[in-house]
Amino acid sequence: MQTEPLVLLVGSNPLPNYLAATTLQPRRVLLLFTPDTRDPKDRLTHALRTRLEITDVDAWEIVDGMNALAVRERCAGLLTGTHLNYTGGTKVMAAHVRMAFRDQGGTDDRASYVDEREGILRTDDPRVRLRPLVTDRLDLEALLILHGLERGGKSARSAATDPTANDADVTASACVATPSIARDLFARFSDEQGKRLKPAALKGDPFKPEASGLSLSQSVIPGEKWSNRQVDPWVDFFRGIWLEPWVAAKVRAVVGASATVDVGLELTRDGRALELDIVVIRGHRLYLLSCTTDSTLKMCKSKLFEAALRARQVGGDLARCALVSMLDGGDADGRYADHLRKDIASTWEAPNTPCLFALADLREWAGIDRAVDLSSLKTWLDS
Repeated sequence: MQTEPLVLLVGSNPLPNYLAATTLQPRRVLLLFTPDTRDPKDRLTHALRTRLEITDVDAWEIVDGMNALAVRERCAGLLTGTHLNYTGGTKVMAAHVRMAFRDQGGTDDRASYVDEREGILRTDDPRVRLRPLVTDRLDLEALLILHGLERGGKSARSAATDPTANDADVTASACVATPSIARDLFARFSDEQGKRLKPAALKGDPFKPEASGLSLSQSVIPGEKWSNRQVDPWVDFFRGIWLEPWVAAKVRAVVGASATVDVGLELTRDGRALELDIVVIRGHRLYLLSCTTDSTLKMCKSKLFEAALRARQVGGDLARCALVSMLDGGDADGRYADHLRKDIASTWEAPNTPCLFALADLREWAGIDRAVDLSSLKTWLDS
């Protein structure tokens, strides 16, 4: 148990601060923040008190985190007898707080930072044993608090007639093997403007899955006397939602009990809606997968960049994101999937570069004309 006060430098992403606290288990925490990080400081304070039950949390504002003199003056007499974790804050702030810590008697074994690539806490004393980050108190609820997010949307209500996991598996296997089936299903459940078909229109022209080669839990959609509430999930399902539970099942097959997997999250931030397809929390990292049945380069590129933004909003700088798509085809210069991957590589120079899974990957996951192969998904989830 850590008994000395823990000093944390608050940056725009409070997750590393939270991980340092879960690992060091202090009884008291001192937060150094700037006017730009007042909101992350407040969210971190809330998480420390409610999630880690650290009631003694104080904060000191540094007026200008880029001003070396302001940083050192604010730290005067503040750091004696503390443990400093300098992962957050600006580089100037971290450097000068570290010097002030040393000047006030701080030793290398009591100065640390979070190494997110390795998932460990390192001290400045190479003789001190490296400590794996403690992540048992990091879950979706903690991440929502740290990043100012709330659950939104209507409470999910299920009906006995809703699409099942087997329905998703059957539909995915057919669509991945023959992509035209996915396009036909989308068109069948859309109106002339491409918007989702209204339940009343579908009731006048029921859909029989067997006619499309699909053996599903419902032989006719909608069934007799179905309410709109029973019809709506099927409209969304056939317009592409089938991909989400299928991919989530593949993820669970890879991670087992080592991670939590949430599907179809509806969140809000500052009153604005935020929808996430699949969220995986494994160790100290969040993995976000955005799913689309679209097969065009333009739309897939747009959705991938959107996924990168969403991942950062929910998981901070430590998050990983991927787009699962049915992107296929190519031109004289090569495959579209390779074009997009090159565009990504030229834009990101970081370990959390977005990942693209295209139709070829999905065929491996489904075992089309070969044994099921989830190695590409496993490699990404192990990154």
